[in-house]
Amino acid sequence: LAIVGQLAGGIAHQFNNILNVIIVTADAILVSNPHLDEETKRWLKNIKEEGRRAADLVYRLLDFSRHSLVEKRKIELFSFIKNLEKELREFFPPNVEICIERDQKSEYSIQGDPSLLRQLFLNLASNSKDAMPEGGKFILGLKELTVDEGNMLSFSTLSQGKYIEVKIEDTGIGMDEETKKHALEPFFSTKKKASGLGLSQVHGIVKQHRGIMKLESQPSQGTKVIIYLPEYETKVKNENSSGYKYFC
Repeated sequence: LAIVGQLAGGIAHQFNNILNVIIVTADAILVSNPHLDEETKRWLKNIKEEGRRAADLVYRLLDFSRHSLVEKRKIELFSFIKNLEKELREFFPPNVEICIERDQKSEYSIQGDPSLLRQLFLNLASNSKDAMPEGGKFILGLKELTVDEGNMLSFSTLSQGKYIEVKIEDTGIGMDEETKKHALEPFFSTKKKASGLGLSQVHGIVKQHRGIMKLESQPSQGTKVIIYLPEYETKVKNENSSGYKYFC
């Protein structure tokens, strides 16, 4: 079963990369060519819809292989996100501003699987895009966090040590309490043609990286996902993290 899981996961990762290119390209053509005739628009929308349906099958394969296909290595998260930025800018329409924030720390190293982390950010970006049909702001933030005896009560779910706090925030429609309560459940979705695996898969990826995930949202106030991942270099000197640098 483990061998089958590894095979399924390997195929799923490769196929998912192909699907992302197809979906993003179709979306980019639609956004950059508003005067296309209706038939062409319909075909492009069909490409996107069928691509997402295929992506749902990929998610199922990834879930099946989750415990057997995790290839972790040292990853510098700020560089990782900057490399992903171009893909995100092509994914979002022009009326969505993308902003990357960080504190004064120069490196944010974790031990992780690049393919899974890429999927995590793309899933959250997809949710944010759907939540901002009229445009808005998509924010990615990085900050170092040290949990010790002085602040353990504020971070009761974390053990003492150093973490990288990853913030993913949008200015979209937000969620009510009932939706938020079920948001991490597999196959739960408020969208008619969605698989409901987006946030559930994100939560699973976070747990695979020994992390903790928090979800904050209110109707008309946007949504914020905060992820705490163990820092790779546990002996790095803690720096003052007052203030952010902005890269919008």
